[in-house]
Amino acid sequence: MDEGFEQAVLARELLYPTGLPLPDIPVAIPHTEAGHCASPALAVGILSHPVEFGEMGAEAGCTLQVQIVFVLALNDPKKQVEWLQRLVLFFQKPGLLAQLKQSPDPASAAELLRAHL
Repeated sequence: MDEGFEQAVLARELLYPTGLPLPDIPVAIPHTEAGHCASPALAVGILSHPVEFGEMGAEAGCTLQVQIVFVLALNDPKKQVEWLQRLVLFFQKPGLLAQLKQSPDPASAAELLRAHL
């Protein structure tokens, strides 16, 4: 990732919030336009304390207490929609977010994500 990645993600989040009000575990998918990273990556933060994110598609000021954050870092703009779709399918599979949240360690969380993404 280049030096501007973090700032670009934060700026985009202000304009287009990415919090999703899923039934059991609210999540967020902060990302920015491709070009801020040399190789693609997905970073996942399983939070011990929820963090406030703006709700996607809602009026300004509508927020969620997000428990898991999925940060997309892509270098090919054509892959953004594909990865957003993959994540949404993951979110729709019963019990997977709960399993992810309860992962005992990063290796277990990564294994679960690799198996289902």
